Amino acid sequence: MFGSTILDVAIGLIFVYCLYSLLATAINEILSSLFNLRARKLQFALKRMLTDEAPGEVLQAGRLLREFQEHPLIKYMNSGGLFRVAPSYLSASDFSKALIDSLKTVSGAAGAINIDTLQSGLHALDPESRSDTARLLRSYMQDAGDDMAKFRAMIEKWFDSMMVQASGWYKRQSQAITFVVGLALAAGFNASTFTIAGHLLKDNGAREQLAQIASSYLQSHGTDVEKMGVGSTSAMDSLVAYAADLYRNDIAGSQKLLGLGWMGSASANQMDSDHWQLNVIGWLVTALAVSLGSPFWFDLLGKVVDIRGTGRRPKSVDEKGEAR
Repeated sequence: MFGSTILDVAIGLIFVYCLYSLLATAINEILSSLFNLRARKLQFALKRMLTDEAPGEVLQAGRLLREFQEHPLIKYMNSGGLFRVAPSYLSASDFSKALIDSLKTVSGAAGAINIDTLQSGLHALDPESRSDTARLLRSYMQDAGDDMAKFRAMIEKWFDSMMVQASGWYKRQSQAITFVVGLALAAGFNASTFTIAGHLLKDNGAREQLAQIASSYLQSHGTDVEKMGVGSTSAMDSLVAYAADLYRNDIAGSQKLLGLGWMGSASANQMDSDHWQLNVIGWLVTALAVSLGSPFWFDLLGKVVDIRGTGRRPKSVDEKGEAR
């Protein structure tokens, strides 16, 4: 009996974390779209690749980056209009094409592009060999010899490696934002982990009901977790509609069942006592849990629900009426 109670409390907590994680991820994606966070990370990565961080006239104060950004392949990826939105994705082949053409433009040479032409462009940009970017490109040129295809492949591999790093930067930024959003949700909903766990331990009906809701949710909402993972590219209106539906159809009911919120709840009254610190710590625990992401909690919820179902499987009866 005690074991089943603990399992049901765990299911309730995990389910609440999963719902809040989905909502936090949706809000995170809305913020990412509003502030063009993916595009900003891509532009930051390109700037690090094509300029040097040292001050002065290294690489002619960023001329290579400016030529690259004015290349038609890159320039017309912007949305245009009064508020130009930079692209959030760039292929390796487009990067190498724009970079090679930019070096040719700087060199001022006419005719076909070859390694000598590109070396002339680098020399015009960095005659004293002070630039890290120019030294790296010269190294690639030396390794490629006279083979432009090999040089292009090296440039594309360099770009792909940097995009892996940029993806990591974005994910870490996204996790930090998710934590902040999770903390705001925990405080706004007055959803302390300690309050939730305490309510589930005391209220048998709420505990059983939430466990059943969680089991049903697993069967019917698995695709939500896939859609709302980090890197979702859903349209803004779809994200807003999803967040509203999630709160209205799932989160609000769970909060009512658990007695969460600020209107007359036990935890709200507790904030007026000497135990308000415990609530704040409980919000932080909830926010940390939310920052782990809905895929983590959804997978864990499935495992715990499976354990609960296995432990409560009814005995089968053979033809002689003997229990097995």
